[in-house]
Amino acid sequence: MYRKKLMRACLTGLMVVTVATANVAPVFAAEAPAGTETTTSKTSVVKAQFVDAAGTVVAGGDYFVDADGDGVFNVSELPVPEGYKAETVGDFSTKDYADTALQVTVDKIAKASVVKAQFVDAAGTVVAGGDYFVDADGDGVFNVSELPVPEGYKAETVGDFSTKDYADTALQVTVDKIAKASVVKAQFVDAAGTVVAGGDYFVDADGDGVFNVSELPVPEGYKAETVGDFFTKDYADTALQVTVDKIAKASIINVQFMDGNKVVAGGDYFVDADGDGIFNLSELPVPEGYELSLAGDQFVKDYVGKTTQLKVKAVKAATMKVVYKDQTTQEVVGEETLTGSRQDADGNYVFDAAVDFNIPFGYQLAVDYPVETLKAGETKTTECLVTARETVLHITFETQDGEVVGTKTVSTTSQGADGECWTFMLGTDFDLPEGYKLAEGVDQITNIQIPFGSTGGFTMIVEKEDKSSIVKAQFVDEAGVVLAGGDYFVDADGDGIFNVNELTEWLPEGYKPMVLGDFFVADYKDCPLQIKVEKIAKESIVKIQFVDAETDEVVAGGDYFVDADGDGIFNHTEVLEWVPEGYELQEFGDFQVEFYKETPLQLSVTKIAEEPENPDPEDPNKPEKPEDTGKEDTNKKDDKKEDTKKEDKKKTSPKTGDETSAATAALPVGVSLAAILAVLVKKFK
Repeated sequence: MYRKKLMRACLTGLMVVTVATANVAPVFAAEAPAGTETTTSKTSVVKAQFVDAAGTVVAGGDYFVDADGDGVFNVSELPVPEGYKAETVGDFSTKDYADTALQVTVDKIAKASVVKAQFVDAAGTVVAGGDYFVDADGDGVFNVSELPVPEGYKAETVGDFSTKDYADTALQVTVDKIAKASVVKAQFVDAAGTVVAGGDYFVDADGDGVFNVSELPVPEGYKAETVGDFFTKDYADTALQVTVDKIAKASIINVQFMDGNKVVAGGDYFVDADGDGIFNLSELPVPEGYELSLAGDQFVKDYVGKTTQLKVKAVKAATMKVVYKDQTTQEVVGEETLTGSRQDADGNYVFDAAVDFNIPFGYQLAVDYPVETLKAGETKTTECLVTARETVLHITFETQDGEVVGTKTVSTTSQGADGECWTFMLGTDFDLPEGYKLAEGVDQITNIQIPFGSTGGFTMIVEKEDKSSIVKAQFVDEAGVVLAGGDYFVDADGDGIFNVNELTEWLPEGYKPMVLGDFFVADYKDCPLQIKVEKIAKESIVKIQFVDAETDEVVAGGDYFVDADGDGIFNHTEVLEWVPEGYELQEFGDFQVEFYKETPLQLSVTKIAEEPENPDPEDPNKPEKPEDTGKEDTNKKDDKKEDTKKEDKKKTSPKTGDETSAATAALPVGVSLAAILAVLVKKFK
């Protein structure tokens, strides 16, 4: 570890002085004079300004940072003004901002409010509604544009509103369907086959793929003879041929309707629409309750330029009594008497259920009734079957992030008076989606009122129910040492079973689990689950070549795993096992991984000298072994002591090359340091 620290220091440009402990005596700094108090402060002072998006300085000054004294500080060390959050992030050098202020961009922390709103179409139907977050800047005012208009609609209501006015009362926002018109081709052709107009036209505003001829702009002075519905897709490329006819120029005559000597009505009337000079008296609007004494065709010229009096006689209109019955219960829910107001060409009074009947509130026709005609003065009673119109509520369940997690439609056929409402209640008429509860911190309505016979929408804000349990767990290494442990939340779905994966976020840093699978919550409420873990390997691969120091020949090499702790540095000892057989390493020390990922590190090796099988004794007159003479060898040093000295020498020597040369090189440096320190000691004295 010490070797690696030395290497790191060298690589980062710090000056390191190596002293051979075997040759240089320790040198100590002189003590401070008595009574002198010494303190070490590593913090620095920098200047900073907090600036909002508009460039306004909201705060600033001098601030203490860089507690560890490494010359670098992070924006998070600065005190951001209350109510703001920093947008600028990262590290900066203290020296750069000792005199110049660092500009830190800040933004106001959103202070949104919740308001109630309902989106209502032109018919008064509530198409959506609920509680919505608005007013992000917290000034108490919000704009309609902040509300989420239902898909397919656009807001007709615009402007700003106060949040407090709609905290409990819903803002009614009028919406209109977004037009989905298509373009079709059409040609307007007269009876002679002449195209009098044509082109591309917008039709089908409701986007259902069908359009009516009435949606096309008939040329001025013409009327369409072609009628009906057509598919837009059939005329996207091919023109629809619309037959048209010229509009006749009708004439105006002045008529008075006389009941005896009394004028009951009169005025100017358009007649003779086809312009042939002849009109029928039936073209005139006879006053209600009367009929003409004269009938038939007349010449226009006989009426133009003067007032003509036409005799009429009073007639008794037809009446129809309508009894409304509930089709299901056969209960009479209403009745009315209608007096005929419209007549056909024969003078009979026309009664149309879809037009003339006033259906009781909350009901609708159960069947389609044909048009009935009654003669003047005739009276008839008819029974009209109706069914209760449903009151419908569409509910959308959303999270506070806007995610739709469920929908529900509920309805009732219960009836009430005009202006009254039916209340749909949570827990009675509908329930929240399984696994969810009402979101905390959000004011919500759980009893929703919808006018009888109407359809409405409502949004409820929900959040997941927390069904998790607490279990005990310990993370144990292969040696059985507990590295971490405690009580942990697991089993979010509440089924009584949890997986080891649910505990991975609490694994000790640098470790991975060796145990996998599911476990019962009940088994580990009091007794901890022992989870075996192992270190995550951080080793790297480097390229190395072993070079014969004498021949310069590469005798071995390849890619090798080193740096198990992942700090980017490896030592020669990590490659000893790969030194070629019969060789010994001649280079020692630490090396940086990144330098040798692509380019091989060349390490010098030398052959190990072979000992002779039968060596000649150095002095034939002396015994080879001390014990041969029965005397102790006083010339031989204690092997154990010698080994200890060598080991001590290795510990204090630099690990980057030959030990002897390192000690020799360090000696003058050590002596120089001793001399410098001696001068300092004198100075303090």
